[in-house]
Amino acid sequence: MNIPFTCPHCGTQTDVYEEYAGQTGPCAVCGRMVTVPYPSTADVQPALPSETATPPVDASGRPKSSVMILITVIIAAILGVGIVVGLLIALVFPAVSVARSEANKTQSSKNMEVIAAAMLSYEADHGSFPPAYIADEDGKPMHSWRVLLLPYLGPGYDHVYEQYNFKEPWDGPNNMNLRYSMPPEYACPADPDASSNYETSYMVIVGDQTMFPGAASVTRSELTDGAAYTIMLAQSPASGVCWMEPKDLDADGMRFEINGREGVEIASRHPGGAHVVTADGESHFLTDDAAPDTVEALTTVSGNEDIPWYAFE
Repeated sequence: MNIPFTCPHCGTQTDVYEEYAGQTGPCAVCGRMVTVPYPSTADVQPALPSETATPPVDASGRPKSSVMILITVIIAAILGVGIVVGLLIALVFPAVSVARSEANKTQSSKNMEVIAAAMLSYEADHGSFPPAYIADEDGKPMHSWRVLLLPYLGPGYDHVYEQYNFKEPWDGPNNMNLRYSMPPEYACPADPDASSNYETSYMVIVGDQTMFPGAASVTRSELTDGAAYTIMLAQSPASGVCWMEPKDLDADGMRFEINGREGVEIASRHPGGAHVVTADGESHFLTDDAAPDTVEALTTVSGNEDIPWYAFE
């Protein structure tokens, strides 16, 4: 049996199921709280037609039409979530990008310090730093300093060094099978192609006045400009140089502009500059606005140049 009910606030007439008698809920039209009365013989009347048909309330007193409202709210909320997520991405992504960039920069500096430590260990054992390359009898570069450092990078690379065949060139059939064994320290994390292509991100500077005059070796005593003011290792992304290839930056073809030309100059994928490591094993960040003549002076071992104290600031 239905209970005829009239909202005392807005006058809307409707029929309510008897099972909801005595329950309280909002009017579906005006929204104000109403209580469904208990049926009585005197109150029972034929249902009156109403232009505004009101769905019955549920067990909690909530009009069943509110289910549709709830669904509508949920849909709106879902659409709103998309907007909120978009706003969050817009706000958070730049911060994440900056954090990742800083992490890559820090890791690159650590990689270079590991390589520098291996250089110093090599020098301690041999009395000189490794040559830029080992040449054949015709002077053609055959093997890189990066291969010579394998035993000094850590015990895990001894077996790679032992498998390397110095009787064939670096790209001979045996040696090329070892390209997949590139030490991760040779790849800058900000240089996405380095690891996947087994290419080095770090190079020495080859030239008559540098620490690496080709196939010749330099001793510590020859660093008369001071180890702390002589570049031993530099970043150079997008080099396209396999880590075993005896190829590095050529001082004769450089303009000594930081981030001037990738693969030709000292450069990096880090914003604002590039890392170098001096012969004392310390990593430094040279900014893009570093004076070319100062950078060039830092590459020589005995130029007696006047290097400003703030060169690495």
